[in-house]
Amino acid sequence: MKKYISEFTGTMLLVICGCGGALAMNFLFSALGVYLPTAFSTLAIAFTFGLAYMVLWYTFSDISGCHLNPAVSLGVVMTGRMKFKDFVIYVISQFLGGIAGAAMLWAMFGSNKDTLFANGYYDKAGMETFAGRTFLVELVLSFILVLVFLAVTAKDKKNPATGIICGLSITLLYMTSIPFSNGSLNPARTLGPALLIRGAYLKHMWIFMTAPFLGAIIAVLFYLAVLEKKEKSEIKHKKNK
Repeated sequence: MKKYISEFTGTMLLVICGCGGALAMNFLFSALGVYLPTAFSTLAIAFTFGLAYMVLWYTFSDISGCHLNPAVSLGVVMTGRMKFKDFVIYVISQFLGGIAGAAMLWAMFGSNKDTLFANGYYDKAGMETFAGRTFLVELVLSFILVLVFLAVTAKDKKNPATGIICGLSITLLYMTSIPFSNGSLNPARTLGPALLIRGAYLKHMWIFMTAPFLGAIIAVLFYLAVLEKKEKSEIKHKKNK
């Protein structure tokens, strides 16, 4: 039970800290009448999400592994590191956590809630790109995210810097994804704000509910074909010695 509560709470806090940080920054600079360059805001928001995950990793990883993302959990279950039953409850916990986090932001920011930094494309994101390109970006970056997570959390590779690596990975990937979609790579992070804001964000949600999972599946196939085989061969070679 603790690990499910951990995933719920961690995902809720990720949405509150990540999306809330973006909202607070936009509200502050708007109140001051200061125009915020797109490059600066993208960098700041990416670091907000990355730092939030980094902190949450060191808080919850020993309990649940700190997935906080259904696509990551899919990668973990496909590699045989968790039971399917746990995967299902993890995903439910993450989605509920994302909704709870968005609801908290709705209550905290009131009339200044704007869009809750929901995910969308075309006129709902900085680059105003269309669905196909946004889908490709989400798929490729989710592939990288899940691949990195699987690689650095392997039993023989765990180290105290794992949380830093994962956090910096999210920062780097969000720098690319924010202009296209406001940064998702995580269906649970997307669902909460979209359900509360609705409108076009709900219509756009299909991309953020499919691309990350497809990216995760490709990441698992690549990991099993390349990285895991390499690990097994190295272990076998050491045994022969």
